[in-house]
Amino acid sequence: MTHFKRLLRNAIFTAFSCAAGLSAASAQDVKWAIPPEKIGIDYGSPQLKYQDAFLDVGLSREVAVGFTLIGRKKVLVEAKLPEPGQFTIQLVSEGTEVELKQIDEKSIEVTSKYEVLSPAMVRAQAHQKAMDSLPKQLAQARGEAGKKKKAELESYLRKHDRKPPDDDDDVRKAYIDRRAIELGESIVRDELAAFAKQRPEWASKSDQDGWKQLADEQLFDAWTDLLSVQIAYDYLKENGYTIDLMRINSAATIRDKFLGVHALLSGLLSKEPTKDNAADREAGQKGVRALAPEEAARLRKGLIVKVMCRHTPQVDEADANSQWFHSQRIICQARGIGTVKVSGKLDPGQHDRVDWWTLVGYDAANTVVQFGKEVGVKHEILSDKDVARLRIVAAGDQPAAYAFEVRGLAPTTGARTIVIQESASVASEPFPF
Repeated sequence: MTHFKRLLRNAIFTAFSCAAGLSAASAQDVKWAIPPEKIGIDYGSPQLKYQDAFLDVGLSREVAVGFTLIGRKKVLVEAKLPEPGQFTIQLVSEGTEVELKQIDEKSIEVTSKYEVLSPAMVRAQAHQKAMDSLPKQLAQARGEAGKKKKAELESYLRKHDRKPPDDDDDVRKAYIDRRAIELGESIVRDELAAFAKQRPEWASKSDQDGWKQLADEQLFDAWTDLLSVQIAYDYLKENGYTIDLMRINSAATIRDKFLGVHALLSGLLSKEPTKDNAADREAGQKGVRALAPEEAARLRKGLIVKVMCRHTPQVDEADANSQWFHSQRIICQARGIGTVKVSGKLDPGQHDRVDWWTLVGYDAANTVVQFGKEVGVKHEILSDKDVARLRIVAAGDQPAAYAFEVRGLAPTTGARTIVIQESASVASEPFPF
């Protein structure tokens, strides 16, 4: 137990802050980097790479986003929308342990389901649990602290190799803690003996003989060490990790697996390696190797986040032509027709904000779609399998007219010109409009 106890002493559970990374073979395809707190998607940026999707709910602008959710509990995905609409996220990776929460119309929070328990947190919980076993001693120490001056409390702490805190309340708390440990030595010794019977594989005969030579705070530290192992074991068990407690080195296995899980969740190993963190990184990598292959694979899957971010422009249900599947058709290469001229008007205030046109036979290599110089409208040609779709949308809230013509690049002698006048119609109006 001596070597194990040394590993689980305060230095281990406060200094071994390790993180990130599977073995080289299993992590080649993933960049294990700590993501930013906020991921922004500017749908109005010309540099944004997105895919147009023609869904049942309407046109959707899809952007694939991927990251590893390590080093932080949550990430905010925030969209900048060039026009009104709905921003949604769909989780597309399998086995990812996250929850999605819509914060507002432009932002969604991605939160990990994993509880990150650090070595320092384990040590603090173990210390508190050990102190809870000394209620009478704590009560006596509080009584003493209330009657002593600050200088007396500080003198006691220095005598027991503790540096007094600056704050008066902290000095009093430190005295109560240290004094209760001193008063409760016999109880701590009994607790250690009982724990050794319960977990004999964690405390050898030589370990127990060594405890007889310890007193006061050293004995309390040995008790806290064992409680730290128990807390780490409970954490691993709750999260589906298996450990054979009957094995003589099961305590070391618990320590290694705990450090491995923390290494993957915390992301600290994704930071720049330095001389100061070399030992921590080595301990974390050793812990990752202690995980069974299926355990590492499951945890890895749970940390890799792949989402499809979608901006679906706003659709007015009263506007019959606001959906791509209600678009009006134009045959670009009809026989005997050289030019198709189209004119129309949008009026958002009258449920007419968007017009869709399907350009049948459109080929950018030999077809021209030319707009006039009207202001107040925006247009874009979108590719959808074997057809092109022209979307015209009002840039503001005011009525705006538009006009465009479709013609071939090659001159056509004697070809006719067709003129189309678009008129608004409500969704409830019977066909033909």
